Amino acid sequence: MNITEFVSQIRDIAKEHYKNNPNKSPEWDNFYKVELNANEALKFLFYKDTNTNSGYLLDEGPSERLYNCFEEDGETLTSWGKGLFDSHVKDGYRKGISNHVHVGINVEELNNVSKIGDVIKYYPEFTLALLNYHRRRSFYDQYPFDELEEKYPNLSFIPNEPITFSFYLWKPSIDGKVKQYQDLYDLFDAAVSVDNAKSKIQGVLNLSGLKNYLKTDFFVKGNFTSAIKHLWEVWSDETYDIHDAISDFREEILWLDSLSLNNIFSKKNPHCACYFEAFALAAKKYGGKNQYLKRVLKSIESTFAKVNEDPYDFWCKVFDISITDLVKQNRKSVLVDKRFFATSVRTGSEWLALESRGLHIFNGKDYQYTNDAADELVNLTNQAGRSYQRSTVSNQQEKYVSLILGYVYKMMDASDPSEVMRQIPSNDREYLGDLPHNVGRDMSDQKYSVMKNTVDELTKQVTVV
Repeated sequence: MNITEFVSQIRDIAKEHYKNNPNKSPEWDNFYKVELNANEALKFLFYKDTNTNSGYLLDEGPSERLYNCFEEDGETLTSWGKGLFDSHVKDGYRKGISNHVHVGINVEELNNVSKIGDVIKYYPEFTLALLNYHRRRSFYDQYPFDELEEKYPNLSFIPNEPITFSFYLWKPSIDGKVKQYQDLYDLFDAAVSVDNAKSKIQGVLNLSGLKNYLKTDFFVKGNFTSAIKHLWEVWSDETYDIHDAISDFREEILWLDSLSLNNIFSKKNPHCACYFEAFALAAKKYGGKNQYLKRVLKSIESTFAKVNEDPYDFWCKVFDISITDLVKQNRKSVLVDKRFFATSVRTGSEWLALESRGLHIFNGKDYQYTNDAADELVNLTNQAGRSYQRSTVSNQQEKYVSLILGYVYKMMDASDPSEVMRQIPSNDREYLGDLPHNVGRDMSDQKYSVMKNTVDELTKQVTVV
């Protein structure tokens, strides 16, 4: 069978069917079926074409997700990914390749354009794209079939029965969204086979043209799902839509990813979601891939690297005291005698390191010195402490984003990011009412957050508090 001719025939059938059924209806669903023998099916599924988005003649879906997700070591699959891929290895062909493949065909071109006018995802009209089978193909494409047969001699990876292909029509929306495709996709991809929110955001990253450019784990794996949802809730009055959120912050995501802030966006930082929100807003505020903002963020990254590398050494140097001078009140909260640092000056990145590792409680009541204090601080450094932004305190995440923005802005105002500064007063540390953005507001309005202030500045909206 000539594969290109076969695809051309399918497109002709789809065009004729669309002509006779121009409006979405049940007639668009499974409008055509064809059964191919094993060899023809495999040839169709794996036929290469460099002109498509995926490199296959039978293209990937426009919002396809990343299935081979790895842990931080870059080699070990996540528990979800490992279970998925192990199922293929364990059960061979019958588990790995369905005998029924579903294909979507867009009746109009998909031309997804970024906010700055770049074409980020394009599908010509009547492109054949998979609705299911993505993860199976991604698995099988890692190894030639003969290698699989050699590696797992007791399993059958080559089909020995025909495979049915069903075809469906769908129409992209005018703004590049693919709701009709997604609805079809969800019909054939069971909930157990997807990584819920993180998996879905990877599909959006694909549609937005970001998937092929992102390189750091935090962004590649979509570890900012909760962060971008919260950011959108402050950013926009419209109902949350992940496509719109990614679109609005696309350039900022690309830039932040390019900085490789791996110590900030790390599991060791319990507040990396808040840092994502704060940095995205700062990048949008200063714009143009601001080089001084880059220096500020790199300064914070450098300090966080020191915290992660040797927490004992870092804490003792910051406080300029010995381990035994650190104060432990109880197992639930680690306190430091405020006499040592409350009025001192440090760099903005050092203050953020303190705040980000659980040392937001600055009260030295009933303290006693103990050699175990350093161990407690190290535990906090390794995320044993509570995640500040996930507290039950009202608007806590917004408050913490505001705190980060406050230090970033002060560092931006300095002649050098490493300049020392006084700690933001503890009574205003969350809302930062002492910052210039609140100058001129009524006293009753001093609890207006820096985050909302920044959003108003960027969106030119007037918000009544």
